Amino acid sequence: MPNGSEKPPGSEKSSGAEKPAAAGGSSRGKRAPKARAPQASAPANRDEREPKKGRWSTAELAWLRENFARRRDEVLVRELERPIEGVLKMAEQIFRGPRVSGDWSAAEDALLREGLGVRSEEELALVLRRSEAEVRLRVRGFARSGRSGRWTQGEVADLKRLYGSRRDEDLASILGRSLVSIRRQAKVLQLAKDKGFLRRLEGRPASRMPRWSTEEIRQLAKLYSETPNLEVARRLGRSVKSIVSKAHELDLKKSEERLRDMGRQNVALREDRAAARAAKRARAPKSAAANRTAPKSAKSTSE
Repeated sequence: MPNGSEKPPGSEKSSGAEKPAAAGGSSRGKRAPKARAPQASAPANRDEREPKKGRWSTAELAWLRENFARRRDEVLVRELERPIEGVLKMAEQIFRGPRVSGDWSAAEDALLREGLGVRSEEELALVLRRSEAEVRLRVRGFARSGRSGRWTQGEVADLKRLYGSRRDEDLASILGRSLVSIRRQAKVLQLAKDKGFLRRLEGRPASRMPRWSTEEIRQLAKLYSETPNLEVARRLGRSVKSIVSKAHELDLKKSEERLRDMGRQNVALREDRAAARAAKRARAPKSAAANRTAPKSAKSTSE
């Protein structure tokens, strides 16, 4: 994605598109530091390279384990430079293991939410080492959570990050919001689906924004340095992604003051998320105790 443009509050490294997942690198436990895809040593033309064959390196295996659930096939092929058949076969091997059952961990829930709309339920069940039936029930539980009211900063950040590459129905499950709420908030934030994503949806042609007029370019150049991207998008009737892309093309930059404001907003967002996580951990023992005393039939319904 283009650089040198505003990163909306709540998505510190995002320019309106999807950024790396917030979930853990494995189905249980804390997330490991984000691994970079192994790069070929020769700077040959990427399109002309032969797919890799043979043994997988430790770095390749680590990257696949970290990214399989949250990256589409074409990304896996591009980054690993291996045929998709080999990638899928290796995924089956590295995620093979004893079946997990019982209560879902926060890390599992986070990984499942990241994978919705990217990998199939069968593949997510493989990664999480749970049955497909458990995965389906958990997804339905996300959708039934039915949060309403004012959107939090964290929810807004997640919607900005995921909206371009997820169906609205998947977003409703991921965020626990109604379809109406998802679509209304996306409209308020001037979000748009990625063209490549739209092309993958059966019967859904990619949308094309009209060409930029001389007057629109003049307005963009005038507003961009001091005005939030969302406000620029609203004034010009375009998506935030379109604003970011055109600003990058024109080499427009944000002012130092605007960058400082964005930094303060991102710090506030991180503090809010940390407080929310702490509050959730404080409530966890009570929830666990309730699960132990609840009838088995009620517990299976909630899962």
